[in-house]
Amino acid sequence: MVLGERYPPDARVRKETAVLRDAGHDVRVLTERRSTDGSTGGADEPRRETVNGVDVLEFTNANPSSGSKLARIYGTLVHGTYPRWDRRVREQVDDGVDIVHVHDLELARTALRAAGDCLTVLDLHENYPEAVVQYRRTDTLLETVTSPHKVARRVFRPKRHWDERLVSALSEADHTLAVVPEAKERYLEVGGVDEDISIVSNTVDTEWFDGNMEAVPVSLRDGFVLTYIGTLSGNHRGVDTAVRALAILRESVPDARLRIVGGRSKLKGELQQLAAELGIESAVEFTGWVDGETFPSHMAAADVGLVPHRSTAHTNTTVPHKLFQYMAAGLPVLATETTAVARGVREADAGVVVPPEDPRAMAEAAETLADPGTADRLGTNARRAAETTYNWSRDADRLRAVYDRLEADTP
Repeated sequence: MVLGERYPPDARVRKETAVLRDAGHDVRVLTERRSTDGSTGGADEPRRETVNGVDVLEFTNANPSSGSKLARIYGTLVHGTYPRWDRRVREQVDDGVDIVHVHDLELARTALRAAGDCLTVLDLHENYPEAVVQYRRTDTLLETVTSPHKVARRVFRPKRHWDERLVSALSEADHTLAVVPEAKERYLEVGGVDEDISIVSNTVDTEWFDGNMEAVPVSLRDGFVLTYIGTLSGNHRGVDTAVRALAILRESVPDARLRIVGGRSKLKGELQQLAAELGIESAVEFTGWVDGETFPSHMAAADVGLVPHRSTAHTNTTVPHKLFQYMAAGLPVLATETTAVARGVREADAGVVVPPEDPRAMAEAAETLADPGTADRLGTNARRAAETTYNWSRDADRLRAVYDRLEADTP
């Protein structure tokens, strides 16, 4: 598996590697971390370790020498590939790898082409072209124009660049994984082949989840707690709407609180400032980055799980892990009207869906969830859905079926 982020903690990769390992496959993950000591690129020797039975090769993305930097720029701009990753994947192919499984679109072209005659799986965690648009909106004009790196990305990699990459990757991969039907529909619209695209969603392994549901301090349960779990990397997450909604909700539910678990983003400062302006800074808690294994415990300390996303081409074609984690915790879900998420909440009758960017509607919905009877009913439905319809065991079967098919196609 080729993963641009560090491993662990990526939850999707953790679940997939466990499934493939248990199915008898030898699984190797190529991952990368940034150099923290200012060293320059030399021999690309990885640190090797075994994590939960998975062979992990962690490379260091060191600051390149001038010559290496020019080579990287040339390869990236002219060929649309990353030379260091090309070399790493080819080495693994030469070592006898049978299937190259690449995560997300950024490394797809590099890995798919370096795979040669190997079978390939393209694992799309999200609608990447649209995600790029949303992430770049957090950059101010000053931040953009003063950063050569950001300027180059906008000039040489506009959205249409990633749209073209998506079309190309779909045609080159032997099989593609989408996270929701809405994403698969998008891939079919741009030329994907139905039988070559499977849905493997971001559902929860409830056995793993329950095993990490530890007791939480009483102090964390004080008041009526709404929680948001996950990253703050982009205004499309809509967490500002949740902060505004809290200010309204506290008029009728004075002990209401908002706990934001995770996130390493400059948006944290903006949200803190917003809470201060609304006079509710003491009712908004930021835990900072936490390990994925602690998410279940934080949900055990909450009363409502929030998915407050804005409606965009990105959020309408993906689904976050947090939705299924809330369900596994038996929390009623308060979500906004984004296609995939809203569909899941309604199908499970697991919460309330409100219009996006509407703090008053969100506050009114949260007030209904403060009723114990309503919360218990919806929370029970949520847990039932996590055990049945939206359970990782079903998605694991789909993933195994993909690999079984690829194995059958192997000469």
